[in-house]
Amino acid sequence: FAGSKKVFPVFQPYITSFCSHRDDQKYEQENGLLSQWRGYGGGEGRYAIVFDTVELEKRLAVEHTNFEYSSLRILHTLYDTDDFDFETYFRLIIQKFGEDCLRLVQELPVEISSPSEIVDELLPGATRFKHQGFKEECEIRIVACPMHQAFEDETKRHSADKKLKLKSTKPRLVRTSGKSEVEYIELFRSQDEDLPIRRIIVGPSFNQNEAYRFAMEVAGTSI
Repeated sequence: FAGSKKVFPVFQPYITSFCSHRDDQKYEQENGLLSQWRGYGGGEGRYAIVFDTVELEKRLAVEHTNFEYSSLRILHTLYDTDDFDFETYFRLIIQKFGEDCLRLVQELPVEISSPSEIVDELLPGATRFKHQGFKEECEIRIVACPMHQAFEDETKRHSADKKLKLKSTKPRLVRTSGKSEVEYIELFRSQDEDLPIRRIIVGPSFNQNEAYRFAMEVAGTSI
């Protein structure tokens, strides 16, 4: 977002991913995909947490109400397969960007599109388009795009006379991953209800019984 002579970030996408099993055989639905255990479940004491998707959607609705988000959705990943019609799926974005680029070339004014026209289409599309080689995972993503603090401050400064009311900004946290620092946000922290966990699957290992006992100590008998 460019305001006066300054440039401000509007939002920062945060993504968390899940493996869906809606199209899998019963065995994979009960035990998970072997490729997922091999790729992400190496070592000892690894687990898969099974969530209730419908309940997650309800939590997201409350989260969206409590904080300022440009977009907050849970959606299936789009895989770049031969039968995926890119031009049709992203028709609105392609059309609008083409019109805006033409106006820029002609040195005509370009109006900022409303979120319902572009942002609501671009964010979920750009953040969940993936190589077809990963299609087996049938991935589901929560894509959260909270308003950036710098943009909120600038918006409030320019809209002081309009008494603009914005919801709370989502706090950014930092954790260490190896030698790098990773910025993240915590969803549902402000909500009193527990996460909608349906099952915990103990991963393949030489000490499965021990891993099972540990899961029971942490989760209790309610799961």
